[in-house]
Amino acid sequence: MNNIIVLIGYPGAGKTTFATAFIAKHPDYRLHDVYEYIKKYKRPDGTLISEKYTITAYTDMYQDLKNREGNIILELGTNHHDFNTEQLKMITDSANLNIFLCLLSKEECLAREEKRERVIDKEALLKKFERNFPEVHETALDGIGLDYHYLQMGQPIEDQIQFVEEIIGD
Repeated sequence: MNNIIVLIGYPGAGKTTFATAFIAKHPDYRLHDVYEYIKKYKRPDGTLISEKYTITAYTDMYQDLKNREGNIILELGTNHHDFNTEQLKMITDSANLNIFLCLLSKEECLAREEKRERVIDKEALLKKFERNFPEVHETALDGIGLDYHYLQMGQPIEDQIQFVEEIIGD
């Protein structure tokens, strides 16, 4: 059975940085990032055409995920915790799922996000930081019976990788 490492956290928490470093050490893993699907529903200025399209993007992503083989790192933001939790529960039939709530202060995430080169909608970004993460995700995951772990994103990347390796038994 394939392994899926799920990273959930604020923009700028370091999910992509972690995934890139982990994949460099474990080339049998591939990144599956929801942002790649959301980009299809953005205007050239970086704003989302409509928030309703995020669920469409997530649905597209999960459909593609069902057709992928091999080990995957699934990168999710903090949007739509209930929808994502339900989708993750369905994946447990076909893959070993390891969920990590990626923790870093809102202030540090925002500072990192503002340094990025990609076009962002500042208002939408600030709205993401209003979400009650990780509490709403903990409640949703507990309610559906999915285990999760906390990944401290402020630690050195080597320590983060070692922690995940210990959890997944690698």
